[in-house]
Amino acid sequence: LVWSMNGSLMPSGVFDRVIKRGIPLIMHWMGTDVLKAIDAVNKGTAIDHYRQYAIHLTETEWLRTELMQIDIRPRITVFLGIDPPEIPPAPEAFEILTYLAKGRERFYGWERVLGLAKELPEITFNVVGSDLSGFDIPENVIAHGWVDDMSTKMSKATLILRLTEHDGKANTIIEALAMGKYV
Repeated sequence: LVWSMNGSLMPSGVFDRVIKRGIPLIMHWMGTDVLKAIDAVNKGTAIDHYRQYAIHLTETEWLRTELMQIDIRPRITVFLGIDPPEIPPAPEAFEILTYLAKGRERFYGWERVLGLAKELPEITFNVVGSDLSGFDIPENVIAHGWVDDMSTKMSKATLILRLTEHDGKANTIIEALAMGKYV
């Protein structure tokens, strides 16, 4: 069994080998991958046999609806199961935490985060995932880059922002809610 944690209709040597050998293939559609698949279908570059061969899964009805428009009928499934953590005490200072993927900061909402940071200069905005190199950032924005311990960063935040242009069911949001955070 090969379980791909994103779906794709673009050429893939791995998918081709899996199909050739008759190995079951699961495509778990998450977010941006759906946009790329729609684009491939619209451009006529989609690999049709990936649609027919794979078992397709997604976690949200809105992604399922988008996929059905390109003749993919995914099953809705719950992927993330977490043990509820101890809810940490409220932080002393109001801080905001957001994830911006390095190289995809704008897609993940950098312009909106920047606007909020400028409007709320008294609030610290902690950015993880990107070091924001090449961006002009205000003093109240701290770019931490990649972090290995998100729960520590999350426990210090009051509010978690997820401002992507397109999204599925983000694990970050589920974890934040489990920690008693505002999202």
